[in-house]
Amino acid sequence: TRIGPNQSINLASNVTGTLPTGNGGTGATSFAPGKVLQVKYAYGNTTQSLNAVNNQDITSLSIAITPASTSSKFLLSTVIQAKFTDNSGFGTSFVKTVGGSSSVIFTDVSTSAMYLNSSDTSIDSRGRFFLQFLDSPSTTSEITYKVQVDVDNSVTFQHAGNLSTFSVMEIES
Repeated sequence: TRIGPNQSINLASNVTGTLPTGNGGTGATSFAPGKVLQVKYAYGNTTQSLNAVNNQDITSLSIAITPASTSSKFLLSTVIQAKFTDNSGFGTSFVKTVGGSSSVIFTDVSTSAMYLNSSDTSIDSRGRFFLQFLDSPSTTSEITYKVQVDVDNSVTFQHAGNLSTFSVMEIES
């Protein structure tokens, strides 16, 4: 249908159908759940040394986010760059805080063996640790997610500043 020079069309009520992809549309008539609603990102900006600690927050790897709906899911991803001054056990956890109440929502014990490459204790061992988890918080209250570590023995774990990252992605469900 063609419209004359002085005619107008109400786009809110008089347009139906799908804009073809060749004209800039998506070709879709509706969208299924699964789209990304928001992404937040943090990185470590300081080096942090820890000796034989449990449930210690990693400096700067904390993100506050408010869900769009109670059905939203959150994909948490972290990469921790670390070095050890001696053989050690090591674990990484994600912690969730909602309304002042905190809980560990996932712990990775597979990172529990970190050994020096040499019997010479003057040589540091370095490693990158990856952790991902999908959380379903069922709330619209603000959530704070953070990364924690457990370090065994009397060794030094050193979080290597800006080489460690943390991201939280809200997914529509």
